Amino acid sequence: MLCTIDTPLTIVSVIGRYRIGTSSLLNGLVGPPTFATSSTVQAQTKGILIHRLDDKTLLMDTEGLG
Repeated sequence: MLCTIDTPLTIVSVIGRYRIGTSSLLNGLVGPPTFATSSTVQAQTKGILIHRLDDKTLLMDTEGLG
């Protein structure tokens, strides 16, 4: 997907320990839930998830550290 974009991009990436709300923060920026969240202690994000907000902005949610 990234190789097909030929315009300058703004990339917003959130990283941190798992289960601290990084996916929830990004969902707050996007509006409706886009990134998986859960009330359990099981981490939901695996690897890097990318959401194209518009033609110039990508949101990246990363797997928790720790």
